[in-house]
Amino acid sequence: MKYIKQYGFFLIKTILYIIVSLLIVTLFYYNNLISDNTYKFIKLLILLFSVFINSTIFGKQTSNNKETINVSLLLIILLIILSLILNKFRINNILFYLIILSTSILGNKYGKRKKKKD
Repeated sequence: MKYIKQYGFFLIKTILYIIVSLLIVTLFYYNNLISDNTYKFIKLLILLFSVFINSTIFGKQTSNNKETINVSLLLIILLIILSLILNKFRINNILFYLIILSTSILGNKYGKRKKKKD
């Protein structure tokens, strides 16, 4: 039960951060304040930064590396399901999901290192 609460809080916090940030950026895009390429780049950065920051925080709280990888895999599974519902699943999406997984693992390692220094 403890792990479900931790995983759920991590996932909800990450998804809420992504949604709020994307809504703000989308408002700028629809008001023609940013270009199409800038919009796509910022969307990618928001996703990667939110996963990295939340993985760092989660890494400080946990003692096991497998927990963060499990949560990252849950996030990726959730994104794959959303991708299947909203878009067509393409092979290039696999690279995108691997980048998200590696960002999460790097954030976890960074959080563990900061935990040891503190």
